[in-house]
Parts: sequence; structure tokens; C-alpha cells
Amino acid sequence: MAQSGQYNYSRCLSHGETGAAQLAVNEFVQAGMRTVFLLNEKYMPYYKWSFRAMRNLELFSTFSDSFEFLLTSENDAETSEVKKDVIEDISQMIIGHLIENGMTKAICGDLEKHAYSVNDSISDPNIRNMNIFSAV
Repeated sequence: MAQSGQYNYSRCLSHGETGAAQLAVNEFVQAGMRTVFLLNEKYMPYYKWSFRAMRNLELFSTFSDSFEFLLTSENDAETSEVKKDVIEDISQMIIGHLIENGMTKAICGDLEKHAYSVNDSISDPNIRNMNIFSAV
């Protein structure tokens, strides 16, 4: 989520690469949906059923509308600014949940740093030493 949404989306747009920017959004949404299902302690279903299933989750079910907007809206100058704000809002809400539930000790707005902080709290060394992207 951090690499694709918080970093690469804006970077692609600044280089005039709207197609690449949309691919970054797609990656952000996929990782975001997997994260939401994990935080709800549910398995994410096959992609074509994931939005419907997400709307029934206890935590962050409202993200389904935001994710759909990110996937279906244009990347023109005005809309891309809104998309950047949506990406950052989702990121900050995830970070807030991680902090509130004692899952992270990081103090910043960068999801990647929080991913490493969550990873550091894993007691099983075999799991802790896996790449943080291995389950994504």
C-alpha cells in the first residue's frame, strides 16, 4: 500500500504516466482490500466477490466505496488530487487502527514503517524473518 499508493501514484503522475499511475492505484486497492480482510480476521474471497464481501465486514466496510472510486475514476489533474487525498485518508485510518490496537509502535504516516513495526512484534522467528510482502 505504501509503495504503490503513498509513493508511486503521485510519482507516476508527475512524470505524465497516467497508465502507470492507474496500475499503482490498482496495486494499492488490492493490497488495501487484503489488509482490510486481514484486520477483520477474514479470508478475502476470489476477486470478483471481494467488494460484495467487504461491504459486510465489521471494520472498514466503507472503504469499498473509496476503493471503487479509486479504480473507476479518471487521472486528470483535479480528480488525481482527490484520489491522492483518498489514498492518504485510507492509509491514515489503517495506521490509526494499528496504533489503537497496539500493533505498531511507529509514529509516522508512512505505512511501510508501520508494516516493519508490526513485523517486529511477531514472536515466531520463522514468520518474523519472512519478507513483509510474502503474504500479500
